[in-house]
Amino acid sequence: MLLEKVLIGIEQTLLLLNDLTQINSEQHTAYLVEKNDYQTAYSKQEIAELIIKEKFKDLFLERKVMAHITLAITGSIASYKAADLISSLKKQGHSVSVLMTKAATDFIQPLTLQVLSQNLVHLDVMQEPYPDQVNHIERGKETDLFIVAPATANTIAKLAHGFADNMVTSTALALPDNIPKLLAPAMNTKMFTHPATQANLKTLKSYGYEIISPKESLLACGDFGRGALADLEIIIERIKETLNEQTL
Repeated sequence: MLLEKVLIGIEQTLLLLNDLTQINSEQHTAYLVEKNDYQTAYSKQEIAELIIKEKFKDLFLERKVMAHITLAITGSIASYKAADLISSLKKQGHSVSVLMTKAATDFIQPLTLQVLSQNLVHLDVMQEPYPDQVNHIERGKETDLFIVAPATANTIAKLAHGFADNMVTSTALALPDNIPKLLAPAMNTKMFTHPATQANLKTLKSYGYEIISPKESLLACGDFGRGALADLEIIIERIKETLNEQTL
């Protein structure tokens, strides 16, 4: 899906540049000679792409890295960090759609995330803002990467067992098979190390989820141990790596 969007971006760029696909055969030859490349099997589209990559590198690279990311936020004290995550992703040129569980809205206001993402925040699986679409199905179709951050023990258990009782779990269950999925747990150490949670994480790995391990830290409850949400820099790097893999 990401590659298709890159190609669409190229086509739009061609149009903005007065449609370089209309250059004539002499211009093809001149370009090829200039580059010391005498292969004549290139199509006009391929030549136009070469010109764009050579003369408009910044624009091309900007379009290439852009992706539509769906961020699912669940009810953890770390939910407030989603604001910084969204802001960072937007600055990188990504589009971000936000899904929230009801518990997540007790920790951070949806309006805050709507302003930062510049997109509607989706809260209720039974709310259909677009009459011609099934909302949780459409969210899956439009995404290039799905990430749950923070992911609570409750949501992890639901995802592992196929529950579809809220906007997050329903969208996750409806994701196309080829969409990369990341999950960043955040919870008390004992909850994280509990055999049930570890079994659920193992199940999610078998479903194709990549787990961004929590860090050791002083937790909100006062305990010290592994369970705090991974640093945002690590989460952002994993997103970048995953998107780069999709373009290979």
